[in-house]
Amino acid sequence: MNWNCILERVAQTESTNDDLMARWRSRELIDPVSRLAKHQTKGKGRAGRQWFAEPNSSLSFSLAYPFNQPQQFLHGLSLVCGLADALGDYLELFATKGFVPFRSQWDFWDAYRNQPVSISESGLIKQTGIAHGINEEGAFLLQEFGKAELTTIYAGDVSLRRHA
Repeated sequence: MNWNCILERVAQTESTNDDLMARWRSRELIDPVSRLAKHQTKGKGRAGRQWFAEPNSSLSFSLAYPFNQPQQFLHGLSLVCGLADALGDYLELFATKGFVPFRSQWDFWDAYRNQPVSISESGLIKQTGIAHGINEEGAFLLQEFGKAELTTIYAGDVSLRRHA
């Protein structure tokens, strides 16, 4: 596999993400594909929430990059994408070496390290404690208030905020 990304454009679709996920589930996804729609009728954001975008007012696209790694290998991927200036090069590096090459850069920019934080999901606070950065897989490390050990949090759809 290489980083030569196929670009597909369609006038309208229900969801660019659903289109690419259907290909992935049927094992038809071989190379990276970006699918761009002028208009989505049932677009989705994080955690399947409805995505609102007026026609011709925003970019509606999805990117599928088929990794040949087990799911637990991909926990740090969203963090890597947040750091990427040269996304294609970073995805290739992540595909072969995982999150490890990116950890020091993430640690340098981590504004929450050693700070009191709360973790929310769907608007509800689920956990509070002191942030201890991330592990070698990109999972968040939290020392919950009143506990000595660190809790490892593997999640892409939670919000992290400073805790008052």
